[in-house]
Amino acid sequence: DARLAIGREFGLGPLGRPLALLTAQLDSVSVTASDARRGPLPFESLTLEGNNVQCGWKLPALLSAPFCVLLLRQHSILFALALLLLVGPPGPKGGLLRFDFLVRDTDLRAGAWPTILSAVLSSITRSSLPALLIGLQTPETRRRLPDSECTGCSVVGKKLVMDGLVRVGGGRPPLLYTLRTGVLPRQFSVGPDGSLLPEPVSALYWQDPELKISLGTSGIAALVPPLWVPVLSASAVQLPPSVSLERIAVSDTVGGLVASGAVSLASPQQRRR
Repeated sequence: DARLAIGREFGLGPLGRPLALLTAQLDSVSVTASDARRGPLPFESLTLEGNNVQCGWKLPALLSAPFCVLLLRQHSILFALALLLLVGPPGPKGGLLRFDFLVRDTDLRAGAWPTILSAVLSSITRSSLPALLIGLQTPETRRRLPDSECTGCSVVGKKLVMDGLVRVGGGRPPLLYTLRTGVLPRQFSVGPDGSLLPEPVSALYWQDPELKISLGTSGIAALVPPLWVPVLSASAVQLPPSVSLERIAVSDTVGGLVASGAVSLASPQQRRR
């Protein structure tokens, strides 16, 4: 479902509306997508809304690309247009697009989500206290630790529960583990190296990750419930400066991950004014 209202004011008289259309200048934007489970990143719902938005000329160019392919038979012209689309300046842009996003735990087990969650597991385990001790607290040696593979994901309470697998090599069986974590929005003004950033950036912060420890599956050990042990990891995923994350949480009510915020279409110089 999509509703778009083309900008009325462009300051160039009768040419205002065509130029507004060519640069995607819109009085209002409202786009809703739901049950999108065939793409690379399946999700339950996504809503984009904004007022007085200007997306630049690349959005209309992308929408008209199929017609250009049909009408233009010269491969050299098509290649030049594609190159301009990839590396050319986007033109005038501005405004805010607000978003609301919901992805269920069943979606997180499909598409490219397992690959993304594998990177999450690797980042958490590499920055955990055991990894710091094993890696002698040097980034170079920590990078040599094997990557994790996410083999399953579910929502329990307000935690994201992920099953991980580490291939240790040497003919030894893979190491299986289960990790659970919450997620919060954070904002940073200082980079990883301690330098001051040009503008504050949003980040996904993995809250209180814990590792599931089982004492055994037979005898008296089987009577002891599994223990959740904090891994003492401080790990976060920094988002692009144009994305402002206002809310993100794991919700057992909807059985998934919910997020909301805004995307600024303005240039970095305009955002700093």
